[in-house]
Amino acid sequence: GHQLVGLRFDGVEVPEGALIVSAHIQFTSAGQGDVDPVELIVSAEIDADASPISWAPFDLSGRVRSDTISWQPQPWGGAGSAGPEQRTPDLSAMVQEVVDLPGWQANNAMLFLVFGSGRRQAFSFEMDPQSAPELCISYIIPDPVPDCLGVLDGPNMPGAPCDDGDPATGGDAWSAACECIGALLDCEGVPGGASLPGSGCDDGNALTENDAWDASCNCIGDLLP
Repeated sequence: GHQLVGLRFDGVEVPEGALIVSAHIQFTSAGQGDVDPVELIVSAEIDADASPISWAPFDLSGRVRSDTISWQPQPWGGAGSAGPEQRTPDLSAMVQEVVDLPGWQANNAMLFLVFGSGRRQAFSFEMDPQSAPELCISYIIPDPVPDCLGVLDGPNMPGAPCDDGDPATGGDAWSAACECIGALLDCEGVPGGASLPGSGCDDGNALTENDAWDASCNCIGDLLP
């Protein structure tokens, strides 16, 4: 039948802000107990510091999961085998998703969930700590980038809010060229809005027609004949 297994790795030494190059879980075969066919789904828990696994009902199934990948492992062979056949597909996308969470920092815990049918026997930490599953992650630390004010990894990056000093504009933001640019406020105070002088409006007076915004942003209509 279908089974759900949790694998929690404590003390994952990946720092905040890391870019994940590759990631996989390496198992070591524990014997000849293969049951085919094997259809597995692997995901990570979306938690910046995964809590320990407990015996509480639905502890694993109730955890928030990342996008999944499928895995159809080949036969594992005899006990002690720990090669490509006993290795998951690349998990870098889901690991990156966890590392990008607010609150992630080096030495936090990650938890992975494996769901499916069939069987491959692997050593657990309780069976043999030396042959326990290993989480293998390769990452890089990107160079700091100056923001639009020259501060390394500062908050004033393109797209971030700024103030262009012009009271006639709103929604000011840093452009890709690091220029602080705002959109012209229309007559209703909307940045880049359509209520500009000459455009239609409603002055609320039933005795007027052809209401329009004038140059001073007053909504004025002509008196009905």
